[in-house]
Amino acid sequence: MVRRLAPRNSNPSSHSNGRMSSRCGEIVKWKRLMHPNIVPFLGITNRPIHLVWARAPGVELSRYINNHPDSNRLDLLIGIADGLNYLHSHNVIHQDLGGPNIIVNDSGRPCIAEYGLGEVFGRESRARFRRCMQWADPYLNWQTWRKGDVFSFAMVMVEAFTGQAPFFPKPKPVALLALTRRKRPKRPTHVDLTAKLWALVKRCWDDDWLDRPKMSEVLEILCDCRNNARVLVPVLPPASSDWFLQITNEILDLTDQVASVALFGPIGAGKTFVAHSVLENNRTKAKFGENRYFMCCDGLENSLEGFIKRLSYTIHTDATQLESHLRSSPPIILLLDGVDFVLDPLAPEVEEIYAMIEDFGSYENVCLVTTSRIYPDIHGFHRVEVPTPTEGGARDIFYSLCNLARSPTVDTLIAKLDFHLFSVELFARTISKNSWDEQTLLKMWDDPKGVLRKTYYETLKDTIEPVFCFPRVKELGPKARDVLEAIASFRSGIGEDQLERIFHGTGGVREVVDVLCRFSLVHRRGGALKMLSPLQFYFLESMIVNAETEEVTKPVCMAAQGGMSSLGLLHGRRVTFFFGSVPYLYRRTTG
Repeated sequence: MVRRLAPRNSNPSSHSNGRMSSRCGEIVKWKRLMHPNIVPFLGITNRPIHLVWARAPGVELSRYINNHPDSNRLDLLIGIADGLNYLHSHNVIHQDLGGPNIIVNDSGRPCIAEYGLGEVFGRESRARFRRCMQWADPYLNWQTWRKGDVFSFAMVMVEAFTGQAPFFPKPKPVALLALTRRKRPKRPTHVDLTAKLWALVKRCWDDDWLDRPKMSEVLEILCDCRNNARVLVPVLPPASSDWFLQITNEILDLTDQVASVALFGPIGAGKTFVAHSVLENNRTKAKFGENRYFMCCDGLENSLEGFIKRLSYTIHTDATQLESHLRSSPPIILLLDGVDFVLDPLAPEVEEIYAMIEDFGSYENVCLVTTSRIYPDIHGFHRVEVPTPTEGGARDIFYSLCNLARSPTVDTLIAKLDFHLFSVELFARTISKNSWDEQTLLKMWDDPKGVLRKTYYETLKDTIEPVFCFPRVKELGPKARDVLEAIASFRSGIGEDQLERIFHGTGGVREVVDVLCRFSLVHRRGGALKMLSPLQFYFLESMIVNAETEEVTKPVCMAAQGGMSSLGLLHGRRVTFFFGSVPYLYRRTTG
């Protein structure tokens, strides 16, 4: 394997100066690098100047994945991360990491090739030699080279789960333009891409390179995902929280009898929080020992095969032995988080998955605990609704997770979150992580571009956006998001008749609302359609984010409907309407 050092048609004598000699001296040291996941460097030739690596048998990463669709993607990524971490530990920065520079042999071992080219070419000319521009951070500079490799590794993770270059099938120029606009590839739907892995991808390609993890941390997280299917123990709210004690004890009384439980409640009500707490409770540990497992159904393909594969991986057994393993194991408790992802009525094999869950839940030694946003119709399971915490319970949880003293001002902020447990926990952890005092919190709260709002928006996005992957919601098309944005624009709620007038001529609004209510995105209260404050914040904020990217702005007049005159500003496909003094921003449906 040979890599040309100098540009074609360049003058070799121009590289005989002291700087090139110094570089070559550093490069020669690469011959000492030995690691199973990097291609050995052999040396340098002159006249013309070339870099020489050992011949690496195998094929590029994407070709290997397409030739071996059942390959273990996590093992591949761990190997790549291990090799890259080794290079970084020896002060070698790759700067051109991507599928074309990752060779996988027949045994499935990946090897990184053509590393350190920035050291060879220097900052001025390295772009001429890069083959993996679609994997690269477009805002890379000499101060962020190491974190640039971390960005590229995130793209490699996407490639590993798709078998294609980032942004495929878009052509390379379009992909590069998307990168410069800070766009990112969509989340792949591969069965092995868990929520924890996707969260790692997003950390690695964070716009702020200071927030990207080191490769040593990336490697640690990947190994943890492979070796331990259970999540980390959550920080529990205090025992003084009556809300928490009541709901937890109700579930523990059932799991002590090895009875299967189906938890349900709206987005962010605390279902997963409560289920984690049950899983790590001392009573549960005494009953089930180490046989306590957590399986995230978020992003899981709606197929029986995908469900079996994920479940088998979680409890460390072969898919062909899943049933016999569960029947013969000691008492086992398994948490299926977000099970509604695989129990959507429109999923092709939903009946088979229902039957399997009901069957496993009936085993005398198996305790299944499921969480879902919708009412679970699982035969033989005890159904427990997880309501929004009480005002006192939400405050207890908030103050237990951060270092702030109780105060009326902070209590008011908690109330603005509708005592939404997910939001309360997120805000408390952000305050604790940044060691904010009350004055700093108030300043961050009011900063529309600050870290608090950004963190809140991005975390809500991770929680809310997967709902649009449900077949029943996906079937609604763009209108689902349009209706949600419309409802969010009316802070006090909006009547269904008024909502239909806004979408006059498109039809089917009430059917859309019925589905959105089923998934707890919208609630019918007092004759109006309303949202929880966190969901309202998310959809309003997402409209602002999307509107900022529009290039066309022009005034537009719409015909009056139902006695309501409307005048608005058109931003591409988005219109800001003004009904009286109420501004309302929504994206027009294609219909």
